Amino acid sequence: MTPIRFGSRERQLFGMLQTPSAPPRERAVLICNPFGQEAIRSHRVLRVIADQLARRGHYVLRFDYFG
Repeated sequence: MTPIRFGSRERQLFGMLQTPSAPPRERAVLICNPFGQEAIRSHRVLRVIADQLARRGHYVLRFDYFG
């Protein structure tokens, strides 16, 4: 897992990029968090999903929205 920042200087976003542990596939996966209480409650399951996708050869990016 690699922490990254992306976006413009004024509005940078923070994300976690997971690189594949299997031979890379053609497609990557972007996981968009829900808002509010749902974001807190779903954090762990989204991390588990990202780990499983990376093990199957996908690049996976999870990020936090600005503000």
